[in-house]
Amino acid sequence: MYVNVKKRKHIGITAFEERVLSMKKCIAILLCIIGISIWMTIDLEMGKKMNSGLEISKFRYGNFQLYTNGEDLNRNLFEDINRAEKFVYLHFYIVGKDKVSRDFLQLLEKKASSGVDVKLSVDRIGGYKIKKKVIQQLKEKGVKFTFSKKPKFKNLFYSLHQRNHRRIAVIDGKVSYVGGFNIGEEYLGKDPKFGRWRDYQLRIQGEGAVDMERKFVEDWYEDTDEKLSLYEGPPQQGKAKYQYVFSNGKGLWQEYGAFIKEAKKSLIIATPYFVPSKEMMDGLQEALQRGVAVKILVPFKSDALLLKQAAYPHLKKMLDAGAEIYQYHNGFFHGKVTIIDGTSADVGTANFDNRSFYINMESDCFIYDKAVVAEVWGRLQEDFHDSKRLTDKDFDKISSWDWFLAKIANVLAFYL
Repeated sequence: MYVNVKKRKHIGITAFEERVLSMKKCIAILLCIIGISIWMTIDLEMGKKMNSGLEISKFRYGNFQLYTNGEDLNRNLFEDINRAEKFVYLHFYIVGKDKVSRDFLQLLEKKASSGVDVKLSVDRIGGYKIKKKVIQQLKEKGVKFTFSKKPKFKNLFYSLHQRNHRRIAVIDGKVSYVGGFNIGEEYLGKDPKFGRWRDYQLRIQGEGAVDMERKFVEDWYEDTDEKLSLYEGPPQQGKAKYQYVFSNGKGLWQEYGAFIKEAKKSLIIATPYFVPSKEMMDGLQEALQRGVAVKILVPFKSDALLLKQAAYPHLKKMLDAGAEIYQYHNGFFHGKVTIIDGTSADVGTANFDNRSFYINMESDCFIYDKAVVAEVWGRLQEDFHDSKRLTDKDFDKISSWDWFLAKIANVLAFYL
């Protein structure tokens, strides 16, 4: 202590002055954090005002195939691409740099070299693993490529924050795909961290392919300024009634909320991330109050920072309100599925969280066919069988540290 006092006297700083300097630094840091937070909020709100909102297709009719296994999905998607005669339009949130991703890109190069119009779009953040030399090779082989949602100086934070989370695959105007899978080995269950990967993807052969094509064309124009013409083909009829819902950060909850208000008996939600807003929670609790049986399925494992903890308070509230809560234990669950009364369903890309419902660009399919819904429910029953139903005791076992992280995560929930 004697040495410290001498040192302070030598440089002319008293203990009181030291405390003042320290306080000034803390105030400066706090003001900086507040300033950044205010800027982020303003930037986000200004960016959201530029959104075009929700697009809902006409009621369409098609023939459905459901995939919950990445191997099965890739095999059929690759076969459809191989059979393409006119065009292949694709957007994925993520394309990796592993063997599965290379095989996918080589197939696109092969089709483009044969004269098929092949276009590939990948989200700028989700596609960070795609290197310049890979893009150059794609272009040399005739594949037209773009990153989607590239950061812009105007509304910088918003442009970084809003992601093109859609999955779009449309081939020759006859076949379209929608769901949660991306391209990479983890989606085939080959990542030891996650193990078995459970997801939901639809292949639809029917007239709605034109809606998927139109949305790809609109997104492509936004990302490249290149205007594309729609291919006009013969209408593709099918049996099952459905419609596509494309959101750009506006209106998705209004449409989805109206959808779940139709529930009279049962409401089943399966999602990898459960971090709802207040109005989303209100909608679920209202369903419980009018006697609807609500079941929620979430994964035990997590592939995203803090999102597992962020879900705890909301899941506990739902449990207390009378919902059944399940945690999937047979690998990682990444599906985005909602089923109402066993008669209608939603399968798509939107997670049950703030980001998907209020910020991201998403693609979903609302299904109004009992046979297709029954198949989706049959697969989900397998997932519930591979899950643990949570009780109050399970929430009591959650550590104090995780509850603390849950509080932090929910302060940041809008940005996770």
